[in-house]
Amino acid sequence: MNHAYIPVLCVPQHDNPGGGQLLQLVIHQLRVAAISTRVIKCQRGSQKRSGFVDEVFDLALQSDLLIIDGFFKQAGGTLEFAAIDPKQSRTSCSQLRFECHSEDKVQACTERIVAWLMSCLHKVPVWGCILIGGESSRMGSPKHLLAADDGKTWLQRSISVIEPEVDSVVISGAGDIPQTLTSYKRIADIPGVAGPLSGIASAMRYSPTVSWLLLACDMPGISTEAINWLLKQRKPGRIAIIPKNPESGRSEPLFAWYDFRCSSHIQKLLSSGERRITQVKRIAGVYEPEIPANLYYAWRNINRPEDRSG
Repeated sequence: MNHAYIPVLCVPQHDNPGGGQLLQLVIHQLRVAAISTRVIKCQRGSQKRSGFVDEVFDLALQSDLLIIDGFFKQAGGTLEFAAIDPKQSRTSCSQLRFECHSEDKVQACTERIVAWLMSCLHKVPVWGCILIGGESSRMGSPKHLLAADDGKTWLQRSISVIEPEVDSVVISGAGDIPQTLTSYKRIADIPGVAGPLSGIASAMRYSPTVSWLLLACDMPGISTEAINWLLKQRKPGRIAIIPKNPESGRSEPLFAWYDFRCSSHIQKLLSSGERRITQVKRIAGVYEPEIPANLYYAWRNINRPEDRSG
């Protein structure tokens, strides 16, 4: 697992009677800023146990910030509530230190942590996942193989637009694809579960520490401008960006961004028998910005032959 961009801080156990109270104040301010924060104890000798480090980072994948109460050398930095003797600095988890020695420093410390979380967020790889394989009953043929005005299939065009904006591209779902695209990774739906919710869940299982730009193949109006606008909506505390069309009032989960922190919530939906990807918007931390009027066309999906001329 690549730990470099997964936010974990440790609190070295130095003598400071008020340290516990200051930690609670910092956590409160983080939660006011909508930052989901989890604190766990690191008992002496825990780090020697096989698998402990991976267990810690598995927990970190489920919150915006994981704080280890105790020394943890793999942490991204330290949260200091007492002045550190220079002779002790070698025990620090990292050169990155957030100091909060009194209540009047809580706000400034919290703001520095949030800024660091933003930098971590922008280091997370963004992968593109293009969904194919729907029934296409109203269209009469597989939509991802339909030809655009330039002669490319909708799938080829989607890849050509999305690929420069992401770190990798995968194709999710069943169906034939053009020979020119066979080098791209194919991801199958979860066995026995069909639909876009299964598609994004499979992608997250395939690569659990990246974020995902999900795109249905029947949105031929996708543009670089729309992708850039969507990705600019990311910030700590938001585990998914699902745009909303202000004219129709409809959420658009099939051209949206999903952080790896969504994974456990999506798995719970599937386990409960839910198959509608529209239900993801009900998860805490999902942000629904209104699509700008000049970008509406990028979220227009085409279901019938007559829609193509609309």
